[in-house]
Amino acid sequence: MLPDPDRYGRRAQTLLLHVGMHKTGTSTLQYELLRRRRQLAAMGVLYPGLHKVRIGTWGRAHHALLHALFGEFGLASDIAGRLGRDPAEYSERAYLGIERQLRSGSFDRLILSSETFFRVVGPRRADAVGARLARLARETRVVCYVRHPASFALSSLSTNVQRADTWSFKRLRQVVQPLQSFAQLRATRIDVHPFARECLADGNIVSDFAQRYLPDAATVFAAGTRRDRNATLSAEAMHVAQEFVRKIGARHDRPMSRRHILFRLILPAADRSVPGFARPVLRPGLYEDFQRFSQGYDILRDKFDCEIPGVDYAILGQPTTLDIDALRNVEDFCEVDTGRRAALRRRLRAFFPR
Repeated sequence: MLPDPDRYGRRAQTLLLHVGMHKTGTSTLQYELLRRRRQLAAMGVLYPGLHKVRIGTWGRAHHALLHALFGEFGLASDIAGRLGRDPAEYSERAYLGIERQLRSGSFDRLILSSETFFRVVGPRRADAVGARLARLARETRVVCYVRHPASFALSSLSTNVQRADTWSFKRLRQVVQPLQSFAQLRATRIDVHPFARECLADGNIVSDFAQRYLPDAATVFAAGTRRDRNATLSAEAMHVAQEFVRKIGARHDRPMSRRHILFRLILPAADRSVPGFARPVLRPGLYEDFQRFSQGYDILRDKFDCEIPGVDYAILGQPTTLDIDALRNVEDFCEVDTGRRAALRRRLRAFFPR
């Protein structure tokens, strides 16, 4: 049973819990919300910063709250590794810090954003999660953006080859289950939106989120918004990136070296400076294979009133021979122009000494 809400101190009226999903402009949105947090606070909107977490994107997002909100089930290894010797204790202190910020001002809306929230409610945790959220706000609105499975696969591939990360395509099968588990929380509303340029206000995630949920503060985001923080790479650039991380022996569970960080910063500009730049496309047949491999998009359309442009609902979730684990190289996914790849590699020859 949930605790009596009257026992809580000052709370927000509404908690906007932005849960991703992955690869839907989450980094851009988090960056812009944090950059304007003082202006938002003056309008009664709290976007709390976790100031002691400054590694990568962790200072602007709320990944560190995962354990405090969702318990041991939510304590993934990548989170544990970034939060110090006692990540559970740090996560709890971060949560209590948000409670203190709510008490220190007059806020009618609270925004928490982390794509890691997308995966971890679970039916057995619903009451406990609901109680933790109720201490922060009277009602919760779960906000989720979802993109086409083939587009998701390409975006994941671009990120993975640069970070030397493991493949994450299994998330394609996990689109609906987390949202259904959020539906078990009391005083919760779930909003699901397509992440497609033609469906987003002004064609970008920041304007779309602001117009939907912060209409009185939309002018705050009208100018100076940085878009496309994660630049799209060509298939040739992704191939060069994969070659580079293999050459230096990089692994996703190790901190990036300075050389690796510098390479990631230079790669997008170098990619666009080589003639023939084009956004990557999947090899013939893979576009449909990824849709067959995916499940639940029909439920998103029917239950959450969210139809993703480009999805063929007639073949969605059907059996497929696609073995995602067998796709190991960029050329397994995309057609690669060997001439342009060689030119790009020459442009980056400082990173590939003989």
